[in-house]
Amino acid sequence: DTIRFTSAAFSPDGTKIVTGSRKSYVSVWETNTGKKLSDFKAIPKNIYGENGFDYPEAGSVMFSADGKFILAGVADYTAVLWDSETGRELRKYKRSRSTCSSCITEAVITPDNKYIISAYSDSLKVFDRETGSLVKEIFGQGGTAECLSVSPDGRFIAGFEYGVAEIWDMKNWKLVTKTGDYSDRKVMSVALSPDGKELLAGNEK
Repeated sequence: DTIRFTSAAFSPDGTKIVTGSRKSYVSVWETNTGKKLSDFKAIPKNIYGENGFDYPEAGSVMFSADGKFILAGVADYTAVLWDSETGRELRKYKRSRSTCSSCITEAVITPDNKYIISAYSDSLKVFDRETGSLVKEIFGQGGTAECLSVSPDGRFIAGFEYGVAEIWDMKNWKLVTKTGDYSDRKVMSVALSPDGKELLAGNEK
């Protein structure tokens, strides 16, 4: 069958690529050869019950900054963390008690591996990586943030909602700045610079 990729990211050393697909498989490939090295599959189980639940899509994937973890944002507002070497699923992160097969989330892990941050239901959810507990909810324009980006020093997180790019300070969880306009200059993508001092926003016009 043809694989329909939905997301991809390089490992910190550039030797591997992690991809997400429509059937929520997360795979790791060798960059130079294109050889598949391993598959990571979210355990198809509702974390709030015993009923089986399959995740139909991986909306975002990434390696942690040290390469130890692989994180995916999948359906049902769920983020899943694996050990990148063993493929063992370590934890799921979710706030909502839904079983929504079409509700795909984006998720990122901070450079210090302290937090897992996912975006859905009008806010950013900040989870403690080790315990899975919800630490903070960050609210912006009132929509679901997309294209999450964390600065290398772990100080700032950026995303866009309703065409407006926003940056939050993770020391006090406050909104620092926002730019763009939904009607005239709708932001479609954002990224923080390697030094964390600049925001690059791609606009529709």
